[in-house]
Amino acid sequence: ELFREFADAGRHVMATFGVVGTDPANAVWSRVPGECRFTLDIRGTDLDALTALRRRLGDLADEAESLWRVAVELGEDTGPQPGFLDAALHARMRRAAASAGIDAQVFPSGSGHDALAFHHAGIPTGFMFVRSEGAGHTPEEAMAMSDLESACRILAALAMTL
Repeated sequence: ELFREFADAGRHVMATFGVVGTDPANAVWSRVPGECRFTLDIRGTDLDALTALRRRLGDLADEAESLWRVAVELGEDTGPQPGFLDAALHARMRRAAASAGIDAQVFPSGSGHDALAFHHAGIPTGFMFVRSEGAGHTPEEAMAMSDLESACRILAALAMTL
């Protein structure tokens, strides 16, 4: 509901729950383990929305503590700050896609990877994502060769502009 609220208000934030687990010594089928740990990666391009989301998650944690008599420790925010990559390079990438006859969509991703290090070093940096099916970063992820071919055509057209 919280993320739907932010999306409906046009505020771009996303979250991924990574590791969710309990201590194996306490996690047997008939016992309440007493503790659950999780990682939560919150990203977005709207700094105010990120701050508001973190505050709202804290409020939800407080509500859960009061309602269920549990302790919820969200820990410190260790996520990266958003980086806004090179607009001129992205414009050239869009033109390269158009010249290759490929419909390219533009959207914020929240991903930084090594690109942010290059960006912060003053090197023009951009991202191009290739459509895939299945869960990302898993063996189930699959990419159509035609989509890879389209990405290569965009890169070739972009290289011709350098």
